[in-house]
Amino acid sequence: MRTQLVRYVRLVGMTVMTAGLVGAVGCDNTTAGQSGDPKGPVKLARVMIQDGASAGTARKFAIDLLERDPMVKCDEEINLCVPAFAIQASYPGLECLPTGYCLDPLLPPADGVPLEGGPNFVAIRVVFNKLLSDASVMDGDMFKPEAIQLLGPDGTTELATTKFWDRAGSPDYTSDVIKSPFGPALVAKTKAVLHANTQYTIRIHPAGFQDREGNSPVDRDGNPLADPTDFKFTTEAASERAAKSYPGTSDPAKAGTIAHDDVVQVGFWNQVQLSPTGDSSAVKLTVVAAPAGLTGADFYVYGTLDATMCGAAADVGFSIFPKLGVWPAGDYQLTYEATAVGGNSTVSGTLAFTADPNLNAEDDGFGVSDFPVPACATP
Repeated sequence: MRTQLVRYVRLVGMTVMTAGLVGAVGCDNTTAGQSGDPKGPVKLARVMIQDGASAGTARKFAIDLLERDPMVKCDEEINLCVPAFAIQASYPGLECLPTGYCLDPLLPPADGVPLEGGPNFVAIRVVFNKLLSDASVMDGDMFKPEAIQLLGPDGTTELATTKFWDRAGSPDYTSDVIKSPFGPALVAKTKAVLHANTQYTIRIHPAGFQDREGNSPVDRDGNPLADPTDFKFTTEAASERAAKSYPGTSDPAKAGTIAHDDVVQVGFWNQVQLSPTGDSSAVKLTVVAAPAGLTGADFYVYGTLDATMCGAAADVGFSIFPKLGVWPAGDYQLTYEATAVGGNSTVSGTLAFTADPNLNAEDDGFGVSDFPVPACATP
């Protein structure tokens, strides 16, 4: 027996959600509580961009390119915001904005669609209000790959994605958008980090789509979907990922302490351009404060090593290590400026820390043995 959720209702200045059990206790009908397919044409319900997996490292975001803000009024005392769902066990919909309306977390942000690193990456879900016939999206046991595509900045080159037809889910109700996504949906999951500040196109080919009664798809307003139908979005600008940075502070007054043989780490939500040899010129590294005589040229700046033990030409972070082989004892303040892959965005920041010769990198897991300098590095 299943439960059926009812939309929020406003009662005496409060927003409450009700849920009712449909059917009698002991019912052995597994479809009890479920309504049949809506009558009429199959309707496009949502175009979701969200975390590709339910994981603790996820950014906890979900965006609907078709979302229309319901403009629910609120205040801090009586008319409280009660979110309709969680996003990866978080509740951004609790926020009452200064405008006096509840935050709609599904609205596309003005600063662009968030980026998501591996292994979660990003899932795109084109949701319909009812099931499409299997023949519409399946060729025998195989998903028709032309049903949904993610196109790169040129609008024609298709990016590598994992695609499938997800029959599960409701187009309107869920307890958690990531753990129990809206559906049914055509799904495409990216296999790599998207570029920062870059426009992408979600393309579907609905000409052959039909529901199980033979109805062709329409948009939310009842207009037939063109073939192809495109949805464009732009990603956010390049930004640092604090949880992947070490020692992880930009405030000189709160500088962390590192071992003399530690490797400083800077992580990002996007890929940045690097030198395979660790040449610091690919990332503009400036020494603001350090023991006497050190300049940006005295440091290796490098990404993950490849099979040849050279650094990656692009990565979601970089390591910094002095060419001397150890950090001379003292206080450091370094600034960096890196260019995002794709060249549409730059990211800069400040690193502040103290090098202590009495500490051992083996105790913190950030030693040069953990993040070795490229074998092809130029001394």
